[in-house]
Amino acid sequence: MARRRKETAPEDLLETRKRIVATAHRLFMELGYRAVSTRVIADACGLTQPALYHHFADKQELYLEVIREILAKNGEALERIRQSGEPLEERLRRAAAYLLLHAPPNMNVMFHDMRHELDEASRASVHEWFRQRFVGPLAALFGEGQREGRLKSREEGGADPFSSAFLLLSISRSMLNTDLEREAGEGEQELREKTASERAALIVNILLHGMVRRTGESSG
Repeated sequence: MARRRKETAPEDLLETRKRIVATAHRLFMELGYRAVSTRVIADACGLTQPALYHHFADKQELYLEVIREILAKNGEALERIRQSGEPLEERLRRAAAYLLLHAPPNMNVMFHDMRHELDEASRASVHEWFRQRFVGPLAALFGEGQREGRLKSREEGGADPFSSAFLLLSISRSMLNTDLEREAGEGEQELREKTASERAALIVNILLHGMVRRTGESSG
């Protein structure tokens, strides 16, 4: 009598999928898309390639899942900040601090790989995910400020909400250096958070209020 093949429980399949994505995330961010093969990922997970292909058809599909997960995680955090009910400027400061502390440190590698390694349809998907899930909550904050009359509209010489959001992202990335990118050691997390908060306050102050002293403002 033939022995029945043991079925894998759904929760085990889910855990294996999560392990594959987490391992692929680390390897793609460390080495880049081209340098990482499905065999390397499978070996790092303790799996065979056929077992990996049970979850993902190919390397590109797995890479897309890594990017989707990164953008979803960060987008959800930014959306929680947007909906917190705090004053607009405070929410922008919190969003900038979050970007300094938690945004993917290898975003330049990600963008390079997306431009040069993915097919056109996949690039379009990632672009839409990035715009809606990552940039969208930031743009919604600026849009709220314009509707309430707190921020200039485009017709008044301001920027549209998405351009404002990209500007906040760009400035935040320019102020991210090794003391915030490296993993915090014991006792360092509080200092990292304080540094990020101070830089976030500077970013938002410059972005909203500029650097030019207005007539009648005191220099003291």
